[in-house]
Amino acid sequence: MKLDLTTKEGLDNANKALMIINPILGIGVLGFRKLFASVPSAEEQKETAIKLIEEGKKKGVESMDIEISGEAGAHFSVPIEDVDISMGAGSKGNIRVHVKYK
Repeated sequence: MKLDLTTKEGLDNANKALMIINPILGIGVLGFRKLFASVPSAEEQKETAIKLIEEGKKKGVESMDIEISGEAGAHFSVPIEDVDISMGAGSKGNIRVHVKYK
């Protein structure tokens, strides 16, 4: 699963994926998104990425790739047991977060 949280369209797609993984949480996040500007903030990208990673673990997802802005990735950390997270350069100065569940 690859998700780009740096654009409105990418964040909308991530929210749709979140609704499949956990419908109640997805509806809440989607409602929150509708209230704000078209470009997702670094904090919003970070919060969405963390929710996706946590829900992916709960639902038995094998792995996922998430792209976030460099600003969102500068202080990104998810202390979740049994989850390997690696970060690398993405496109346009973004950061690619690869999540592998054990």
